[in-house]
Amino acid sequence: MSQVPFTVNVYAGHDLIGMAEIFGIDMGVCVGTIHQAASYDRVRAVFRMFAAQLERPDHEVVQRYYAVRDDLDLRVVDAGGAKVVGVVHITDLGPEFGELQIEIYPP
Repeated sequence: MSQVPFTVNVYAGHDLIGMAEIFGIDMGVCVGTIHQAASYDRVRAVFRMFAAQLERPDHEVVQRYYAVRDDLDLRVVDAGGAKVVGVVHITDLGPEFGELQIEIYPP
């Protein structure tokens, strides 16, 4: 993997949902901000589902989030076209909270 910072494209299936700037790696987890592509709207509700659980988590809803997120076939590709291997999580708290955050966890 590249040294930080670096830029990646984030896909859900074949749809580009955003471009991310990875600015750090902490304990193997890549962290950064993601800039939405037009097709991000197709997956927004999935990440908002998780964000709604941050204050008072409901175990069933969180488990449903993981299942739905995994069905999105999320993948990250670096500028050279190589797949960045890991589990992708996007934190979407809504526009009032600023930029979307992305984390890529080791497999």
